[in-house]
Amino acid sequence: MRTPKTNGKRAVAKKVSKAGKPYKPLPVEMAEGFGQLGLTQADIAGILKISVKTVNREFVKPDSEFAAEYRKGKAKTSQSLRMKLLRRAIKEDRDSLLQFALKNFCGMKEQVEVENSGEVTVNITMGGKEVSLPKWLEN
Repeated sequence: MRTPKTNGKRAVAKKVSKAGKPYKPLPVEMAEGFGQLGLTQADIAGILKISVKTVNREFVKPDSEFAAEYRKGKAKTSQSLRMKLLRRAIKEDRDSLLQFALKNFCGMKEQVEVENSGEVTVNITMGGKEVSLPKWLEN
């Protein structure tokens, strides 16, 4: 292994600077609107002319005011859509819309009942002729 030339002086490693743009917080006043429109992180990055990584970093912060406002906007849109769907389903008296709303928003689900008599009959045929079960398979 070669050692760097030092001209009799000790080699000193240079400090690498983590230079970059200084942190600039995302505009909180726009976050709720982004959420109401359902914009993705890539959409937000494109609008603000920043990297998706920067937007993602803001969303994973536990105390991010931007992310909280975004979720608030998204929740408003979701609630508005639910109300419009329910009003339309009731006004038009459409069972399919009501069923969709009940399943997705009220947590209801269809239940299928299966009745079992406890007896199963199996008939095996080979080449059109019935084959009897082997003795070891019978009860």
